[in-house]
Amino acid sequence: AQLKAVPGIGDVYAAKIIKDLGLAGVPGGRDEAAAPTQPALVQSGGVQVVISSDPDGADIEIDGRFVGNTPSTVSVAAGSHQIAVKKKGFTGWSKTLNVTGGTVHLIAELEQEPAKQ
Repeated sequence: AQLKAVPGIGDVYAAKIIKDLGLAGVPGGRDEAAAPTQPALVQSGGVQVVISSDPDGADIEIDGRFVGNTPSTVSVAAGSHQIAVKKKGFTGWSKTLNVTGGTVHLIAELEQEPAKQ
């Protein structure tokens, strides 16, 4: 598979993410017109996972590794993956996802953590 790194992340680090996880993040998610804030890496093949959260701007981890922030579209290899969405001040959200093809849309509804007394 050929990779194309768009400015925003070190090419060496990006290549390591791709090699280790077999995935690539593409910014956009729900609002394709928004200015991308995430690095864009493109890998041919894979399953598209569109990940958004309420609120936006949460960290996305796939199989324990950071891949970007919500909203994002990520390409993953077919198979089972642990998806986690985390944002400071909110309870973490995670799902185990078994993907075989096509496009999967995930919306993580994050709940604010109770105030500490």
